[in-house]
Amino acid sequence: MEALGVLDRMEDTGLQPNGVIITALIDGLSKEGRVEEARKVIDRVSIGSEKHNKFYGLLVVSLCRIGKTKEAEKIFRMMIASGMKPNDLVLSTIIKAIFLEDRVLDGFGLFDSLEKSGRSPAIDSDIYSIMLAGLCEKSHLVEAAKLATLMVERRI
Repeated sequence: MEALGVLDRMEDTGLQPNGVIITALIDGLSKEGRVEEARKVIDRVSIGSEKHNKFYGLLVVSLCRIGKTKEAEKIFRMMIASGMKPNDLVLSTIIKAIFLEDRVLDGFGLFDSLEKSGRSPAIDSDIYSIMLAGLCEKSHLVEAAKLATLMVERRI
């Protein structure tokens, strides 16, 4: 709350908060479970799609770090629906978090929908391994075969 007050005073005097201040606010608000207030801060301070992408992506990553994957997924899906383009760290983080919650079909569905939309996530081999292992462990062999084929094609 004190940091929000500082933000108000900065804006009242015509000062623009920098990325460090906004990052700290978003992270702090998400840790306190105040996601809606974090979203309001993002909308209030970010002008232009690049900053919106960056700060909403940060909110997704922050929520995943504290185990609020479903909230992070909701924000992520809102980003995609509104035309934002989350960076590869955000993509990797949300997919990994969903898989680690044992929601392998949800995670693979998200990955697959990004693939079909032409937004192939540039995720590292560890994320592919987590996805493949999760699909195999849950006997989702059709999806595992599809992912394995894609991995071979990409030389992962």
